[in-house]
Amino acid sequence: MGKASTSIFTTLLMLLVAVAMAAESGIGAERIVGSWTGRANTGVVIRYRFTDHNVVWNIDDAEFTKEFPGGIQAKYRLEPGEKYLHLDMYDFENAQLKHFTLRGIVQFRDANRFRMTAPNGPTPTRPREFDEHTVEFTREE
Repeated sequence: MGKASTSIFTTLLMLLVAVAMAAESGIGAERIVGSWTGRANTGVVIRYRFTDHNVVWNIDDAEFTKEFPGGIQAKYRLEPGEKYLHLDMYDFENAQLKHFTLRGIVQFRDANRFRMTAPNGPTPTRPREFDEHTVEFTREE
């Protein structure tokens, strides 16, 4: 293979990767809309309800329900990342969280399951891999 052929092959490969990432982003953004339930490794049940650009976050815990009776509401965006989809939750309606951005990674398993990991507190960095804090979410019917 000559230099020109290698260059064309490399360009084509990069184009295919970009198209695949764009497709994953579009599919992911549509696929995440709905209600989801997951169980953390601590046993706590976590619920998310995603609409077009908003999310409501609930935890099945008496203290959480007392503090946030309607859940925590925020905006979100789902974008392609290097390996996994990037999920950012921001512009929280709760005054304590107003300037906080939750940065996580998401991977869809199928149409009704995805896994997500995100830090529990404010951090400027996003996780790069799934770890022991990863939660598997299932779509609610």
